[in-house]
Amino acid sequence: MRTSVVVPTKNRVADLSECLDTLLVQTLIPDELIIVDNSTNDEIEQYMKDWKGSAKLKCIYIRQTWGSIPSLRNTAIDNSTGDVVFFFDDDVVLDRDYIRTVTEIYVGDVNKEIGGVTGLGGCDLKDIGTLGLGIPAEAKDIINSGGDLSKRLEELVLERYGKNIFEQSIATHLLWRIVKWGRDAATTIFLMESPRKGKILASGFRSDFPRLPQSVPFVRIDTLPGYNMSFRREILDTFKFDQNLELFPNANGEDQEFCMRVGRKYKLVATSRAKCIHKRSPSARLDPSRQFASIVANYHYIVKKNMNHPINLACFWWAVSGVLLSRIVRFLFKPSKESWLSLAGTTRGINLALKGKAEPIKNT
Repeated sequence: MRTSVVVPTKNRVADLSECLDTLLVQTLIPDELIIVDNSTNDEIEQYMKDWKGSAKLKCIYIRQTWGSIPSLRNTAIDNSTGDVVFFFDDDVVLDRDYIRTVTEIYVGDVNKEIGGVTGLGGCDLKDIGTLGLGIPAEAKDIINSGGDLSKRLEELVLERYGKNIFEQSIATHLLWRIVKWGRDAATTIFLMESPRKGKILASGFRSDFPRLPQSVPFVRIDTLPGYNMSFRREILDTFKFDQNLELFPNANGEDQEFCMRVGRKYKLVATSRAKCIHKRSPSARLDPSRQFASIVANYHYIVKKNMNHPINLACFWWAVSGVLLSRIVRFLFKPSKESWLSLAGTTRGINLALKGKAEPIKNT
């Protein structure tokens, strides 16, 4: 079974370099690598010209200065030849067995019922330090497992949050746990979250991805995370990522929208045996204003396209009211430039959704 790896990238040469290093030490080396570079400078282009890994891994480099993530992914699909195509963000660090583990799931699926697979055995750094809760269980699992991925995650956590995150008192942890319970209850009421993990809710919002035990080979979920996902060639010959979501450069929700269409015909599954770290690199990201505007405007488009029923639209606006309320509360209790921008962005997204208007994309 031939495998292709797609990595869209923009202005993050250091992150891309680390991502590619982890591809070169895979226990199953992919058959080809496709880099689609959306940068505003020539750093990545020069880096790829000098990249030594091409002797071990066939690489196709494409410079594309227009469009956003959906366009970049579609360009890569058109240039790929693998029976399975992996999509990674450029700030992902892979465990050595990631490609092999996921490929074995496709090989074992002789009836080809599984259309997409993601590895949820790792962690997303945005989940670490959230609300001061310390190290989540899935991150602890990696740190305690030993090996290269364990060492790298511990380095990233110390670099991003400091050593105090490992040394919380019981009282502090309990306090923040109570705060989290309250937040989870509120987001569930507003249909932004659910105890049923990995599900697309009636509002169009997605619940958090599940934490999976190692003993379970894989479980079915409704959508795959864009930073690490894979699909069969047959799917990519039929489905393409929706470029209408390029209202903002990060095309918020494009991975979910794609999975909503694919999931009607194929199973989408997650395995904890394929591990990776999503570093959430702070560079080349939208400011909070554009980020929250993107969430509201793009998800309104997604719901109207894929769940266009009065009940779903009502649930969507109920969820958006919860987003708006949370931004207001955050600004009132913790006023800052960031909290103000997130509130302003939410109201801007509501305005865009109500008007049904899109803005021309700018490569900034």
